[in-house]
Amino acid sequence: GVRLVGSEMCIRDRNLAMKEIKKISSGILSRQYKILKIGVRSGRKLLKSKPGSVKEAISDVLESEVHRIVNELGVMKGSLMKVGQFLALYSDSIISPELQKVLSQLENKSMYLRWDEIKKNIPEEFFDKLIIEEKPIAAASLGQVHRATFDGVDIVLKIQYKGVKKAINSDIRILKYILKLTDFVPKDIDLKPFFEEVKEMLKQETDYIQEAKNTKKFKELIKDSKDFYIPEVYEDFSNSTIITSEYISGVSLREVDNLDISQEDRNRLGMALFNLFFTEIYEWGLMQTDPNAANYLLMQDEGSWKVCLIDFGATKEISPYLQGMYKKLIGCIVSHDFDGFVDTMFEYKYLSEDKRDSYDIDLLKNYVAIVSDPFRDEEYAWEKSEIPDRVLSMAPKVMKEISISSPPKEIVFIDRKIGGVFFLLKILKAKFNPNDVVDQWFKDDLGVHNETNE
Repeated sequence: GVRLVGSEMCIRDRNLAMKEIKKISSGILSRQYKILKIGVRSGRKLLKSKPGSVKEAISDVLESEVHRIVNELGVMKGSLMKVGQFLALYSDSIISPELQKVLSQLENKSMYLRWDEIKKNIPEEFFDKLIIEEKPIAAASLGQVHRATFDGVDIVLKIQYKGVKKAINSDIRILKYILKLTDFVPKDIDLKPFFEEVKEMLKQETDYIQEAKNTKKFKELIKDSKDFYIPEVYEDFSNSTIITSEYISGVSLREVDNLDISQEDRNRLGMALFNLFFTEIYEWGLMQTDPNAANYLLMQDEGSWKVCLIDFGATKEISPYLQGMYKKLIGCIVSHDFDGFVDTMFEYKYLSEDKRDSYDIDLLKNYVAIVSDPFRDEEYAWEKSEIPDRVLSMAPKVMKEISISSPPKEIVFIDRKIGGVFFLLKILKAKFNPNDVVDQWFKDDLGVHNETNE
């Protein structure tokens, strides 16, 4: 089963699949040296090859070096591995198949730091009250999770790797440089807002004191929910680099098909997840922005299936300005008001009025029409949805033909959450009429069922 608590941990009890490493390069110079080594080795192979083009040469080198590159980044941990995993979400619609192969393998790279090293990060007084298992139950890019007991109660400690927080700026700079040197991301796609927001997110995710506060805040917000559960945080055993939480036995949403869960429960939990997004953005003004399926655990509580929510490091406050903007944009999507969507893009300075004649407005409307497909006032089978793939494949062309003016940088992760919710519902194989959810949020606004615009 899945045993997980804490930020960005891919929680599975997969000790047999994890590989022990002796040390993580925590110094900035040593991390840069390791990346340089990868580059030099790859450069030598590049010079020796005789392909028809530079692109072909780089592809050949990546093909032959993929195992070594993934292994080096896996050993380094930290931001490079985390951002690599994040970029992998964009699939080969934006990133080349060669780079995609490297990044996708990072998602499954499970290396953990040996006990003699990781225990140095645990305060000595913790050992007086806790019995901590030496082998972790999960390992990720920023830290690893160890099961423990406290007065007979099962808990877990998520322990941050030494130096990963200090190396964030350097790691991001290296990654930007690598992508600039290669031709793997189209030059007309501006990744600057992406990197700025990722940098801020990483700094948040390495602040375990703030994550503990976020977790407690969300737990209070959903305390009366019949569909969700959030683990308790043990503040006495938490600090800026350790967060200790209640041990949860559950299964990652990714593994839902291995469970005996009815279609009725899939539909109920799917509607709850869908509604949670709107609750976060419109009612709470607080959003967990990492929709990784591993952050949603399916658990049984008194015979009823619930979703256990974890990972509150990447949490964003949603300003009234953003609430208003997304209420209009999403309202137009659910009512199929594509003209209204375009007008809102201009109103909120997504698009520049001075360039209105240069935009391919029809392309933008076609893009929005894809996202609006589920809102036809009928049951929608999310498993069969091709929306995520169609959006990703169309995104580069939209970004090229319709240059965004100066939207708030926060939209990087709000938009990511929206896309993530679609993926979660697809994995869950939920079936329900999404208008049963959105009606309550938009009934007083644009008119959810604007038949004339369909």
